Amino acid sequence: MADYYNSRVELFAAQHSVTTSLLTTGVDRGPGTILVGGVQSPCYAGCSETVGSSITVTASPSPGWYFNRWSTDDGQACSTATCTFSMPDNQVTLGATFTQTPVTASTPQVSAGTLSGFTEAPVSTVSSPPPAAAGTFPAGLLSFTISGLPIGGTVTVTFTLSSPLPPGPFSYWKFHGGKWTQLPPSKASLDSTRTVITLTLTTTTPPTVPPSYPLSVGWNLVGFTPEPTIQSETTSSYLSSLNGNYNRVYLYDDTSGTWTENPTNLAPGQAIWVYVTALATLTP
Repeated sequence: MADYYNSRVELFAAQHSVTTSLLTTGVDRGPGTILVGGVQSPCYAGCSETVGSSITVTASPSPGWYFNRWSTDDGQACSTATCTFSMPDNQVTLGATFTQTPVTASTPQVSAGTLSGFTEAPVSTVSSPPPAAAGTFPAGLLSFTISGLPIGGTVTVTFTLSSPLPPGPFSYWKFHGGKWTQLPPSKASLDSTRTVITLTLTTTTPPTVPPSYPLSVGWNLVGFTPEPTIQSETTSSYLSSLNGNYNRVYLYDDTSGTWTENPTNLAPGQAIWVYVTALATLTP
């Protein structure tokens, strides 16, 4: 998405002034400068020009920006960055618009593993919008997959940009598994030319596979240990890995001192007796 900064140049019949609506602290900062007669304009506070004299105004963009257009309120025809016209006997106002140069990234280099599926995509393509702290992503998102890394392995990813990023501090964010995570400064950096981004990524540990329990034919005592995200479960679901190789289930309630045959649900800490009809493995 393009960003615009406007620099204003005001020329009067008796005097002309160069101002900027955005760059008010100095002409050497911001997205560009205005030159009058080939010299960086001293006219931000107002200058005088002779009526009929030839005026040359030049819009000079800063790195990472390009000249887009002039705007005027008195019909002066200026279509290029350098505009020359005869000073009329009325006020002339010109506005130079600079547009940020689109930033693209080459296919990144990786220090380990195999990279595939590299694309540049709009932020709108992800399922969850970035947090407000992330700001904006002028180049969109850089999406890729790195395979062949060991669990907990580290890889360095280097992107070379088509043009320097504008001044600013930057933050770097990773979107993975439906979640945004900010990379710490030790894991992301921009070189002095503002064209090379280096990221250090670490592969995540896969979720722990629940243990399996071999069950013998006959009665087996089985405890219900829930996963962090599952605090209760139906008995049939919990025993589904037995593939139906059981015919009776009993749950003892030590509060009431009673047995329940084929209980519908199990709660954390409960244990059940299961009569298994063939050798089977329970995988909760």
